[in-house]
Amino acid sequence: NAQLPNKRYSERLYCLDIICLGIPSPIIWKEYYEKELKNGKKVKFINFKDKKNGWENFFIRVIHENGSEYHRGLYDPYMQTFFRGYNMRPSCFSCQFKSYNRLSDITMADCWGINVFAKDMNDNKGCSSIIVHSPKGLELLNIVCNNFEHRQIDLKKIVESNPNYHKCCREPKFRKGFYCMFKIMPSITILLFGNTWYLKMKDCIKKIIKR
Repeated sequence: NAQLPNKRYSERLYCLDIICLGIPSPIIWKEYYEKELKNGKKVKFINFKDKKNGWENFFIRVIHENGSEYHRGLYDPYMQTFFRGYNMRPSCFSCQFKSYNRLSDITMADCWGINVFAKDMNDNKGCSSIIVHSPKGLELLNIVCNNFEHRQIDLKKIVESNPNYHKCCREPKFRKGFYCMFKIMPSITILLFGNTWYLKMKDCIKKIIKR
């Protein structure tokens, strides 16, 4: 599908896109970075999906120049405001690129449904879905596929486990209120709308049931 005016280069061009949940607001990130993550220290490294504890238990990891670290998983308020849609750009709620009819040669994404249709392949180090849309995409996949373990899966199963392939997130009811509060109390707003008490309670209940 990829084309350039110069045919010579067009034949060598492969277009790849990803299944995307959405893009966070740079304003919210700047506030959280300065007040919570940086906290007066110089930041050396940031990883939004650190897999030190496994792919299924990823977390934000921040390493400061003095050697101190900050890491929190789903309990991180910033991550929660993003997952809940408050901290997401308006265009993400009506993204024109979320469709079955894609212009790319290949689409890639986290294979979140692996435990449903290919559990034996899950080593908790990360697994990707590769969706081919064109002969060029298939050609590229055939060139590299011997370098990694792979299996053909029905597209329907991939999409069922990752509906962001063709569906946009719904805009939260109180998103405008979130930004109105943010202008007055930025840090408190992020902590309030990213509150995770119910997740912590859910985890505690699971632990009690397993005993």
